[in-house]
Amino acid sequence: MSSSKQPSVTTQTVKNELPSWAAPTSQALLATGTQVANRPYEQYTGERIASLSPEQQMGIYGTMNRALYGNEAQNAGQGMLRDTLSGNYLNPASNPYFKGTVDAAMGQAQGMINSQFNRPGAFGSSAHEGVMSNSLGGIANQMYSNNYQNERANQMGAANQALAYGAADYNDMNAMLGVGDTTRQYQQDLLGQQYADWLEQRNYPLQQLDIMGNALNMAVGNQGSTLSTAPNPYQSNTAANVLGAGLAGYGLLNS
Repeated sequence: MSSSKQPSVTTQTVKNELPSWAAPTSQALLATGTQVANRPYEQYTGERIASLSPEQQMGIYGTMNRALYGNEAQNAGQGMLRDTLSGNYLNPASNPYFKGTVDAAMGQAQGMINSQFNRPGAFGSSAHEGVMSNSLGGIANQMYSNNYQNERANQMGAANQALAYGAADYNDMNAMLGVGDTTRQYQQDLLGQQYADWLEQRNYPLQQLDIMGNALNMAVGNQGSTLSTAPNPYQSNTAANVLGAGLAGYGLLNS
């Protein structure tokens, strides 16, 4: 028994083409895409980051001057505080009115003592001079001692105030840091915008390439040919034929 031999593989070609009426539109689309892709890079020349406002600039300069140089009241307070802590006011000569007050008190005491010894033989005596010396010395010592104690109390109060003045210095420095954050952020915005512009210009050719590829893909559509190769489902199977022949012979032997 003879049989015709089938080909081992089957090749199928599928060809899809646009309708004839769509060809002009496809070509126009490709031409437009090419024109868009060949368009030169156009950089935006307008302002993209707002500058610091006049109010911000005034605030920045004012804060910087305040932080660097302080103000008159605070500077005067710090100077007086420094002199107090240094003990400059412990010297009675630092008070132009103190000596006059002491002299007045001693003069008043001297007049009272003289009136007590205003009799013959008593005025100018050793007793008179002793009382005068002790009284005037006591008055001076008491007044100078009070002045010293009062100034020492002022020193202790100034020591406590020094903490507040020191905190004011930190406030000035924090204000300066705030100014620095504002100006640094503005500079960072400028640098970031420059980097974004550079990236945009660098990626421009890639964007144009995408535009051209998309235009070509839309213009061509499903045109073209597809070639596929697959086994022939009707091809004779040698192994199956051999096995079938063997089974047939076995059946004949048994019969």
